[in-house]
Amino acid sequence: MSSCLRPMRSLVFGYRCRSQGTVRHRSGHFAILLLIAIGAFVPEAARAIEWSLEPYVTARTIYNDNFTLTTGPHSDVWGILLAPGVKLNAESEIFKVTGEADVSVNRYSDSQFNTTEGALSLHSDYRAERNTYGLNFHLIRDNTLVGELATTGVAQAYSPRTELLINPSWTRALTESTRLNLNYGYTQVNYGETSGTSLIDFSTQRPVLDTVVGHTQNTAMP
Repeated sequence: MSSCLRPMRSLVFGYRCRSQGTVRHRSGHFAILLLIAIGAFVPEAARAIEWSLEPYVTARTIYNDNFTLTTGPHSDVWGILLAPGVKLNAESEIFKVTGEADVSVNRYSDSQFNTTEGALSLHSDYRAERNTYGLNFHLIRDNTLVGELATTGVAQAYSPRTELLINPSWTRALTESTRLNLNYGYTQVNYGETSGTSLIDFSTQRPVLDTVVGHTQNTAMP
């Protein structure tokens, strides 16, 4: 028998429903409290905040004839995925915050694959006269069939995966055409099941200091 994986056949059917406007449930209360907290740390002149809240629901059904990417005996798998979420956007003259949170409840014909996954993301920047401060944050709970395939195009096996990304940044305008950028990136990935695979938990750090003159970027710290 060949050691190569048999080509995987899968079918995905989905429906996405969005609703815009004021939300009076718990997610709306949380967003209002977040905006109040942000406003407490900015000047009074900048507290005229434009904001929006967009809840949505995504529903999908899937079929996969080799769900675990195995060369051994296996069964076809059907699944139903239901994922409610919410998007948040808040902006004033000196800052902008966007975020998204979602939870995916995944139920399959083989219950051993049942999972509850989700993601939380935040993008923000605060603009002073010559300085801009930024913060990007992602917390993702998925599996290798989603995360590894999207990142590398290859998935060794089915395994739950948790990924954390934190990226603060600072930009200083030195002149009208010259900027100094300082960025720090931290990534941590943990796998739930690694037996029989070469998957290992890992973390990376990447500080970068560079200057930008016009459209030319000079990196001083890789």
